[in-house]
Amino acid sequence: MTNDTILGVLKRPNLRTVWPHEALNFSNWLGANLAALNSALGLELELVRPEAPVGPFSLDLLARVVGTQDRAVIENQLERTDHDHLGKLLTYTAGYDATHVVWISSEFREEHRAALDWLNNNTSPDRNFFGILVEALQIDDSRPAVNFRIVVSPNAWQKAAHQTAQDINTASDQEQLNQVFNAIYDLAKASGLFVRLLKPLGSRSYYVLERTHRQVEYAVAFSRDSIRAEVWLNFPEPGMNVHLFRSLKLRAEAIERALDGGVDWDFNESRRRQGLRVKREIDRGRLGEQIADVATWAAQKIIAFRQIAEVGLDSEVKAALTEAALQDDKTVE
Repeated sequence: MTNDTILGVLKRPNLRTVWPHEALNFSNWLGANLAALNSALGLELELVRPEAPVGPFSLDLLARVVGTQDRAVIENQLERTDHDHLGKLLTYTAGYDATHVVWISSEFREEHRAALDWLNNNTSPDRNFFGILVEALQIDDSRPAVNFRIVVSPNAWQKAAHQTAQDINTASDQEQLNQVFNAIYDLAKASGLFVRLLKPLGSRSYYVLERTHRQVEYAVAFSRDSIRAEVWLNFPEPGMNVHLFRSLKLRAEAIERALDGGVDWDFNESRRRQGLRVKREIDRGRLGEQIADVATWAAQKIIAFRQIAEVGLDSEVKAALTEAALQDDKTVE
């Protein structure tokens, strides 16, 4: 028996013969079969929503890392990569503040590989860009099988070096952050104000305690020399965030009083997210000596934000939805 009679012939059929339509066939199949992509990525993603809206655009698949609030955006392309899809990918990343960004294509141009490498090397350590090559494989006349291959992935060594240089977030430092976040969680839980209080993830310097009304985020964040208590209006519709921010600004005096002043009103109409925060300077090198004090300060501020910002928010969100719809109608006209 010769090798010719033992071995089959490996073929790579055109992807369009397997999935004739990118959105209707491939994206729908991938949304129902994320395990195949997870195996290539080494992640555990679960589908949140197909065709997720970002302004007038639609992201192919919005997912999240199982057991966390970390979002993943997945953009599919059954053709060679192009600038249009790269631009959309960055728009979706910003729109959903995604930590994992996945671009799937049948062929990657070298300049687009380089662009993803540059993003991995020059963005924050918790932002990860992947380029995934998709192909169909077939032996003789067997049924085709999908194969995902990573062609661009985050460089763990460069990410680690960047993080050390930018944020002094060492293992011991992360342990101290975790102690602060856990203490904040306990104080927030004891307040009885938070309906869907989230536990800290234990691996980052940013902790979202709760999301109300879909996308009103109450969070605590560390930087190199400060801790912040924040409220972010993070709806996919930019007009809603503008409307809600202005509604909160009408109550600025009461909010400032509840927070003992020092509120930073972070508004930029050209940006999707709008927010407000209070900040306290700290010495990260001595955080271990002041964990209880820092946690108590942050918990008091985020509880005060939760009490004052939620007043009237039900009606304000409904009003914002109405105004956003009217603005969309005007744009169409």
